[in-house]
Amino acid sequence: MVKFIEKRNKKIEDFSREKLSKSLEKAIYQINVNKEILVDYIEDLDLNIVKSSDLNKLLIKKAVSLTNIDDFENLKWRFVASRIVLETYIKLACINRNNPKSSRYVNDYYEFLQMAVENNVYDKTILEEYSKKEIENFRKELKEEYDFGFDYAGMNILTNRYLVKLNGKEFEKPQEMFLSISLLLALPEKKENRIQIAKEFYHAIASRKISLATPILLNLRKPNGNLASCFIGAMDDDLDSIYYTLDQLAQISKNAGGCGVNISRIRCAGSYIKNVKGASSGVMPWVKLINDTGIAVNQQGARAGAITVALDIWHYDIEEFLHCQTENGDHRKKAFDIFPQIVIPDLFMKRVEENKDWTLLDPYEVRKKYNIELAELYGKEFEEKYTFLELEELEFKKVVKAKELFKMFFKNCCRNRNALCLF
Repeated sequence: MVKFIEKRNKKIEDFSREKLSKSLEKAIYQINVNKEILVDYIEDLDLNIVKSSDLNKLLIKKAVSLTNIDDFENLKWRFVASRIVLETYIKLACINRNNPKSSRYVNDYYEFLQMAVENNVYDKTILEEYSKKEIENFRKELKEEYDFGFDYAGMNILTNRYLVKLNGKEFEKPQEMFLSISLLLALPEKKENRIQIAKEFYHAIASRKISLATPILLNLRKPNGNLASCFIGAMDDDLDSIYYTLDQLAQISKNAGGCGVNISRIRCAGSYIKNVKGASSGVMPWVKLINDTGIAVNQQGARAGAITVALDIWHYDIEEFLHCQTENGDHRKKAFDIFPQIVIPDLFMKRVEENKDWTLLDPYEVRKKYNIELAELYGKEFEEKYTFLELEELEFKKVVKAKELFKMFFKNCCRNRNALCLF
């Protein structure tokens, strides 16, 4: 049975059931659960002394264990766990701001902005564009009740991924994040209207009526932060382009962007390099490098790199590409962390419906002999050039059943929810 609590300042206090019960009042605010279950759990632990830093961890663990997805009433415990996570985070944020006796939210938003700018975790734009009077007036819109809408999983993601840290420690509070984002989103508006518009933004975002993209939540208030979510590009068939593209993918991922890259211009396996047949290893080594770049350069530690790699379904290496996430075969050619994407023209689907043949081609041979870049064509122009190439004598040319290739796509890729299909 617990008898003592060791405070953060190393002082020892007697365990107080009443004090613990009172501290849980905010965690169960407007939630119909029995907080005494948590109090009993702590009191009955086979420990003589519990550190206050461990107390909330134990309470969270118990609240999560009480959550039952098959019982609506017990689902409420996930919100109790969320609030304990939040209270722990905010307490530590206050300590890290050298204000340990601060309440959850006090009228110190302007001082917080100054501290954030001084420590270079916030861009100075807010303080330059808005007056102290405007900011203090805007701060009155803050509703701490918005914090209570997050469940345990959501609060963990919010505190661990999106809130700005100072030297790796808790610093920015949730509603401060939403206030700051709202002020910056309203900047392009007319000066006489922007505070009112910022207020509207705040209530829509903080209440989650509007969901913002990850780069905006992560970067909007940070110095030189990237605000775009998605970028697309293509690798050309030369080393300079390939390694330039890899560098760009790393830079985009570092700044919390997702990437889509088309590799259909790269010559196939066994193709020529400087007139040497068989020198080319095809697309798979480059797919592997893209995969490993996405692992090595994550999105500011907030989440893994998100890269989709696209290959046109007429490419000679398409069958090997379709096996890039299967367990069998050479694992040096596997890419389990990308989102494989197949670019499919209408002509292919017609061939599938009619159970006809489909021809696989080497883009390098096509480009060299006929000056045609198939990856850049679509619609009628693609169909004309493609059907012309099917009748030509080509060294790297393979005829397969369209339906069988489509089945291979579904068998090897669609069972993996990462697979994409672009028509």
